Amino acid sequence: MEATVAEQCLLNEIDKVISLRRQGVPTLCKWRLENLRIKDALFGFAQSQDWAKDNQTDYEKEVKELFIKLNTLMWEQEIETSKELQKTTVLKQGTCFIIFGGKYSKNPGSISETLIQVLAERYPDCKIFTSSRTVISPADLPGNITHYSKQNCDVEGGDADFCDVLSSAFSHSPEDEEDTSEFVIFFTFGQHVGPNAFSRNIRAAANFCKAIRTLLKGRRFRIVITGTDATYPSTRLDPILKINGESYCVPTYKIGDGNF
Repeated sequence: MEATVAEQCLLNEIDKVISLRRQGVPTLCKWRLENLRIKDALFGFAQSQDWAKDNQTDYEKEVKELFIKLNTLMWEQEIETSKELQKTTVLKQGTCFIIFGGKYSKNPGSISETLIQVLAERYPDCKIFTSSRTVISPADLPGNITHYSKQNCDVEGGDADFCDVLSSAFSHSPEDEEDTSEFVIFFTFGQHVGPNAFSRNIRAAANFCKAIRTLLKGRRFRIVITGTDATYPSTRLDPILKINGESYCVPTYKIGDGNF
């Protein structure tokens, strides 16, 4: 069967990616495309029929399904490659997770949603507190997750929203564990769309820091920062990653023309 235009375009792009080299080595994309399931997912999408120009619903649905499938396949690829990722960390008794900028989803489509799903499944005995703009009914959440809907984390005075979530999480610690509980706090804000997205990220970070200084004195905690890496300068070298003895360059999102 003759290849569709989309399939031919995809073949051409794959050839370009595989031959692309940065800093003298192939990029991580080459390793990704060596996975047959990832290639099958891409070609399955390219082989689908064209969508009517006046109806974008089917198109949007298929694109979302493709992204969900690719995220899952890439995660599985990493698990298969590194046995170290399969090891479950032994946590201190009373450890709690607090995730700002994320929510639980049965079909995670973002970094924070995937993170929450993994934590909920891997540590069912640990309490997990999440916060985002979304309103979620407790009936739709696993038993170890509590969600807070907060709208003002990225505006002036938004430290009150951060403090409210942190205080609520602290209040769930049993009295006999108050001094030994460890809180692992994920700050996952990485807004890149909408008005003044980058300014809102800075404001959210400032509010988060103010809340931390206000409430965490004397407590055991760790903070994990995730989100965009677009703050890297254009002159920064991309990291080199070794997989199965072969070196790959990992392209990063850096400041440049049209991206600042």
